Amino acid sequence: TVAAALAAAGDAADRLRRVVAAQDASLQTFLAFAPKKTLQLYTKHAALPCVHDALALRTGLLEGTADAPPSHDAWFSLQTCRVDSLQGIMDDLQQSVRADALASQKAGLWRLLTLGAPLLAVLVVSAYLGLDVLASLLTYQERVSERIKRLKSREKKYRSMLLAWAPLRAYLQSVETDDEA
Repeated sequence: TVAAALAAAGDAADRLRRVVAAQDASLQTFLAFAPKKTLQLYTKHAALPCVHDALALRTGLLEGTADAPPSHDAWFSLQTCRVDSLQGIMDDLQQSVRADALASQKAGLWRLLTLGAPLLAVLVVSAYLGLDVLASLLTYQERVSERIKRLKSREKKYRSMLLAWAPLRAYLQSVETDDEA
């Protein structure tokens, strides 16, 4: 049973080493690609004494160079300080993301106003001109219709006059032919 306990402790230590290696790799990736402001926040966090003490304690435990395991209160105090500091970074990042989102929203609204307002003005002017042309076309059509009515009226008038003069003309022609004979 002692051998099993030692083997289980060895497995746990191996898993812990793999987790620490993955954590260190993630930290290096973060440091390589993080924006400047985020790096400044992390640098401020990394400079805290509790972060240094927790890192030294973790390294000593993993390498087996620690004098004695820390007390529960000491371990909990160091980890609480680290977590609180990381929470502060997360809060700052959240505020930064919100500020960036608000700035992006304002910039989008400004672009909409600067691009949309002239387009809207062009549309309004085009609609006004279109309606003006339509009104002019309708007025022209009414005038043409009125002229056609007047012409038809005159045509009827002249036709009736022509019809009234046709018998007279025939009579005059018959009188002329009688005179010549």
